[in-house]
Amino acid sequence: MSPVITSRPADGIAEITLNRPEAMNSISSAMAAELARACAELAAAPEVRVVVFGAAGERAFCAGADLKERAGMTDADVARIIAGPDSGGGDPLETALLRATDELYRDDRVSDDTWAALSKGLDTRQLLDVLVAVGGYRSTSMAINSAGVQLDPNMADFRFPPSLR
Repeated sequence: MSPVITSRPADGIAEITLNRPEAMNSISSAMAAELARACAELAAAPEVRVVVFGAAGERAFCAGADLKERAGMTDADVARIIAGPDSGGGDPLETALLRATDELYRDDRVSDDTWAALSKGLDTRQLLDVLVAVGGYRSTSMAINSAGVQLDPNMADFRFPPSLR
């Protein structure tokens, strides 16, 4: 079963349903890729004027990232990622991915230097996947923030770094 279901219930309206109720619709890597693909497809459809996000199940709209996929990452790895690409450590491809994400968020484009660094470890399809994935997360966060979705009570003690609070 697909982790993301798209439908078009009426003219001009598309619906994206997060479909992992067993995991409180937490966003796995597979779901993120599918969500990015669905968002890109609907963004390219001129007949779609509105996209409505929904979620399967009754326990949560979306619990955030699937932390089970974080297995194998140390607290130092997470801290390095939060600190950003200039924090040191990590391999060159990971650093380039962090830098590309920051540049896309800040500038809406990847710099030539970062693109060159990414090109050393990724093929053309993977390079395009980076753009689609970052854009998908960005548009999802815009939708969630605009809709006023609040953190679930069980996330109250989640450790956001002060710079992101």
